Parts: sequence; structure tokens; C-alpha cells
Amino acid sequence: MPQMNKLRIAMGAVLLASYGIAQAAPFNSYDPRSMAMGGAGVAVGNAGTASMFNPALLAASHDKDRFAILIPVAGARAYDPDDFSDAVDNFDDTTLDTLDTAISGFTDGTPAQTLAIRDAIDGVDAELIKIGSRPIQAELGAGVVVGVPGRKLGVGFFATGTAVIGGVINYDDNQVFADFNQDLTNWDACYATPSAELCADENFTYMTVDYDGTTLDGSVDFETDVNMQSSVDVRGLIIRETGISLAREFTIAGSSFSVGITPKSVKATVLDYTARVEESDEDDFDGDDYTKDYSHFNFDIGFAKDYANGWRTGLVVKNVLSQEYETYQNGVATGNSIKTKPQVRLGLSHQAETYTLAADLDLTENDPVGYEGKSRYLAMGAEFNAWNWAQLRAGYRANLSDSDRNVWSAGLGLSPFGVHLDIAVSGSSNEYGAAMQLGYRF
Repeated sequence: MPQMNKLRIAMGAVLLASYGIAQAAPFNSYDPRSMAMGGAGVAVGNAGTASMFNPALLAASHDKDRFAILIPVAGARAYDPDDFSDAVDNFDDTTLDTLDTAISGFTDGTPAQTLAIRDAIDGVDAELIKIGSRPIQAELGAGVVVGVPGRKLGVGFFATGTAVIGGVINYDDNQVFADFNQDLTNWDACYATPSAELCADENFTYMTVDYDGTTLDGSVDFETDVNMQSSVDVRGLIIRETGISLAREFTIAGSSFSVGITPKSVKATVLDYTARVEESDEDDFDGDDYTKDYSHFNFDIGFAKDYANGWRTGLVVKNVLSQEYETYQNGVATGNSIKTKPQVRLGLSHQAETYTLAADLDLTENDPVGYEGKSRYLAMGAEFNAWNWAQLRAGYRANLSDSDRNVWSAGLGLSPFGVHLDIAVSGSSNEYGAAMQLGYRF
């Protein structure tokens, strides 16, 4: 007996399309030192990372730092706020198999066999309702940075890329399952008392009953052309930046502080893809039909001040010029847009020979790219330095706008003979991250 293959394939397409999706663009870094310290970096960065966090740090670095190069810096995060992956695992492992088994066992059309299919359909429907509207997030970043610190003139060069690509499943197939259930109810009536009226074709949407007016064949064919209504929305933002950071120390009324600016060229690609599961086919997908490229200028500006007792404060405004990117599908504006606004962050650090303590606070609440919640981070971290050869780091990042996105982190740095290898991991019950970099400082 034919099975509901298209129903199964379409459900699988919904689930597969959800992997790797992502949504927000908070003040995050894929620099492993910062990630390990909870994300702090505005008042504790070095010549290599100043362009990423606060350009003023190029003029506030320690005198022993003369040159730094990071090739490469790379990191990634995945965020599952609603336990989407667990729901998918449970759905894949049990629910569809139960439905498939019930349909395969529908050989005689008895009420018991009908009940088994109805229970399985209700189970699939309930699981899909749980999965629907649950976003899952990932962030990717990579870059190359060169920094030459100096109190009179610090200079940094960088080329970086970040990607935030995401989506959500819009489950809208309750009516499909309701029609299947109604078919089964009508079949039970036909099976109990076969008649031209009860077994008529118009009583069934997805079943074909073999009744010749006198005899009812117990076998039933299930239609494979199931008109699925669920859809997948995918939206993303890819940013590629190249620029130069300039910094200088100033003294006014006997008080010294550093100022830095990072003018940069920005190339942005926005993605907005919406498709019904019934119509989507990965072989026919052409990314050019759902993307739009933008180019513009932007800049960051930062301040830093050192104090005689080892304390330092920092302030940075990233992406001073707001941008709005309209999205397109097949050359037509969708009416959706992705906006980037200035991000303001305050930093505080205390550094001694064997340890560094740091904390950053977002002064602005950062909007999401698409489907996730807002973010405003408090980042705290510590680094313990062993003879300038090894660094052990730990940190904590709290989202003041969403307490479910609080994350612990840890990392390790090895720095023999000027070579620096740094790795970091971060995580919570619903978020995971990792980063690494290879650098040289002399």
C-alpha cells in the first residue's frame, strides 16, 4: 500500500531547512581572549585586538608592545533558546517512525488500525506545533589584523567578515492533519456499514476507497500529493569590513587619555528567503534571487584612560552611522529591512603583573537582525598570567535584556617567544561558542 511519502519528505524538508539558522547581531566578538573573558575587551584589548574593540587602545598599550599580527582570528556561536534541537531529535527519532509504522500496518482497515494512525497523526501535529516559531541562532566570524601601537600614533589594519544567517519554521498544516483525521472517521463509517453514500469519493481528501456498490475492499490507497502549507523563513546579514585604526594620546590640564578612530569600508549582503515547503527545492535555489548587496562607509570611535594604580577605563561607539538594508526576493522589495545602529560600550579593567580583571557594559540595547530577542550585555572576566608564557582565562556574560542568554566561558593562551595561540569556549544550557587565533607580538 502506498505510504504518505510526500508528507514525510515535506516534514523532513522543514526540519532540515531549520539547521544552521541564526538571528541576532549583538555586541559579540570572535576574538578568543575576549570570548574567554566573557566578551570584555573595550578597556583590556591589546595592539592586535584594538581595531575590533576600541581603537584608542592602540595608544594606550604597554610600552613593551611594538607590533602585533593576528592571522587568523576565527570563531563561531550557536544559540538554541527554545530547545529546538531537542524537539527535532525527539520528532525525528520517534514521531514520524510511529506514523510510518501505523500507515504500513493499515492492511485491513479495522477500527484499531484507524485509531493507530489517528493517534500517530495527532502526535506528529503536536510535535510540529512545538517546533514551529522556534528560532535557532549561529554567528560566524573571521579576520586578519595588524597593529602597531604608539602613544603619539598607533596604527591598525584589519579585514574581517561576520555572518548572521537565520530563520524560523512557520508551521501551518493543522488543516492537513484535520483532513486526514476526517478521512479516517469517514472510513470507519464506511467500513462499519458499506454504502454508496458513506463510501463515496467526495467523503475523502487523502484516501481512495475501493467500493463497487456491493463489495468493500479492505485495502485503501493514501494520496501522496499532500498540499503542505508550512513555510521556512530565512534572513541573514553578512558584513565584510576593511579599514585602518588611528590612535593618539592627548594631555589636557595634566590629564592624559587616548582617542582612536576607525574609518572603514563596509560591504553588506542581506538575505531574505521565504518558501512554502510544498514549493521549495534546494536544487532550484539560487542565492542571487534572494540577496542584495550594499556598500558604504562607516567608522568607530573610542576613548581610553590609564590610571597610575593599574586601572583603565574605555569607551567605544561602533558603527556610528546607522544603516538600513532593504531585502529583496527575485528583484522585488519584500518590505522587510535589516537595520544596524550605533553600539556604545563602556569598559573597566585592572591589570597587574600576574592577572588582569575586566568588565564591559553595553550602554545601548542592540536590536536583532530578524527573529531573536534584543541584547544588552554585561561582560566580566579574569586572566591569570604565568611568566608571560601561558594565560588562563575565565568569564561570564549576562544579557540584561534576556536572562536566558547568560553564558560562562573559559580559555587558554600560550605565548612562547612572541607567538600567541589562543583558544576559548563558551556555553550554557542553550548556547555554545568556540574561537581560536594565531598571532605574533613583538
